[in-house]
Amino acid sequence: MEDYPAATPKLTTFRFPADLSAMLLISLVALLSIFLPVVRTSIIRPVCVLAFIFFVPGYSFVAAVLPSRSDLAFAPRVLLAVTLSIIIVPLIGFVLNFTPFGISLIPYLAVQTVITIILIIIAVIRSARLPENELPLQIYVKR
Repeated sequence: MEDYPAATPKLTTFRFPADLSAMLLISLVALLSIFLPVVRTSIIRPVCVLAFIFFVPGYSFVAAVLPSRSDLAFAPRVLLAVTLSIIIVPLIGFVLNFTPFGISLIPYLAVQTVITIILIIIAVIRSARLPENELPLQIYVKR
């Protein structure tokens, strides 16, 4: 009878890339800046809202579709993120125009936040399968 080594489960660490956590943080701060009066009057609001509109949706989409560094370098990734954000943001408004909610602030923010979070979750799942040296940014959060 042969002895087989016991199968030990491979322990993997859950990685949440720093770029995606920054996108999530910007989305949440932009969302809170509409409702919290403290943030509403600070300089944080225009910075986060501009990033939320012109960068975050596109970067989340690019990270979900092309998670590896070898797929796309950082500078083209940023340019593509801005371009895709300029395309995604009006599309959300176009779709909302045909709903009973119409194009107003709260439904728009809700839809864009949900789409961004879904894209970030897809990007995190896809980037978890990559080796550390293939992530677009070498900084990541281990949990």
